[in-house]
Formats: sequence, structure tokens, C-alpha cells
Amino acid sequence: MTLDTVIAYAAVLGLPLWLVVEEVLQRFAPGAKAPVVAPVASEGERRAPAGAQTA
Repeated sequence: MTLDTVIAYAAVLGLPLWLVVEEVLQRFAPGAKAPVVAPVASEGERRAPAGAQTA
């Protein structure tokens, strides 16, 4: 999709400018990806205490 097509859709559909800018950045900017967040090692699997009853 070319830039003029994106702008035309934005004008016709009434999309906010920030949505158009975000779309253009995602399509054309190679380094504009969201950083991947690694899980925290201290948050392990949560388990109930040994004597707990389940409902």
C-alpha cells in the first residue's frame, strides 16, 4: 500500500492522524519494532501451599 493510498483512506474514513503515522512507521521503518520484554526470573510458577484445599 503506497503512502498516498494510506492518506486517502485516512481522509475518507476519518482516521486520526496518529493511526496513519503508526501504520506508516510499521510498514516502512525497519527498526521501529516494539522491544521484547523478557519475563522476570523471580516470578516462578505460583502454587498453593501444601495443605490448601481447592474449591
